[in-house]
Amino acid sequence: MMNIITEILNLIDYILVGQNNISIILITIVAGIFGFIIAAIPLTIQLLEIKNNDVIKKINENILMKKKIFDNYINTLKSAFVLVLFILLLEVFKNHMQTYILIEIFIFVFYISIVCKFLNNLYTLIGILKELTLTYLDIKNDK
Repeated sequence: MMNIITEILNLIDYILVGQNNISIILITIVAGIFGFIIAAIPLTIQLLEIKNNDVIKKINENILMKKKIFDNYINTLKSAFVLVLFILLLEVFKNHMQTYILIEIFIFVFYISIVCKFLNNLYTLIGILKELTLTYLDIKNDK
């Protein structure tokens, strides 16, 4: 049991303060996704301007539904920003974290929750884009 705890603490140590490229890789991925999201906003606006489509007409008539679509873009951008900011702060204070194990564990749990929130927001946004694209192509989505 003690070996498992030691291994978990070593893993947390490696991810948070170790000499690895995890932070750089995550920031690069988030930056790319950030650019994708910015580029997808005009695509969504263009898809919502389609004429002679009943689904698009219903979305455009319902202001709350339209607002929810763009709120998902904003939420994904916010979570990307928070994740990048957290990683940057993590890099700055990396050397001072090993003094207290409980603080390091708390920061790791917070780190994982930020990554999960970002991925969840991104997954939701991809679903919205998929539905809009399938609506544009006039394809019925059964899943």
